[in-house]
Amino acid sequence: MKFFSIIFCLILSILISGCQTSPSAQQQIATTVLIDTAVGVAVQNGTTDHAVWVSRANQIVSIATELQIVANDSKATLPALTAALQPLLARANLGPADQLAANALIATLGQLIEQNIGNVNTTTQQVIQQVLKDVITAASVYIPPGG
Repeated sequence: MKFFSIIFCLILSILISGCQTSPSAQQQIATTVLIDTAVGVAVQNGTTDHAVWVSRANQIVSIATELQIVANDSKATLPALTAALQPLLARANLGPADQLAANALIATLGQLIEQNIGNVNTTTQQVIQQVLKDVITAASVYIPPGG
């Protein structure tokens, strides 16, 4: 876990350095790595059982896909997205460990979205859509083809 803490600190320091300009290639890579890592931690949390990973990944994809519908609104905001997320999480009926992992993932993504809002030529909606797309891509790695 210490490795992940070091990686998160490194990536966050890269992301924090300069939010009022278009993201650099380094920031875009750091963002992707951060999302991939956060999703991976949430999916693999406490188990090596691949069936559990697939189930968790499917839940993440399902929730992120539903949130994309909310984010399609041109007036989408982070608070609106958070409000839409609560019933989806309740419906997922997560156990305590999974809920904690989901909370960590949500906090990471929320911070990431907030840091990227305000970039030149980037709307809130675009940032949210890109993060959700990246979450779906990261979670889909755990889902076998056709599964």
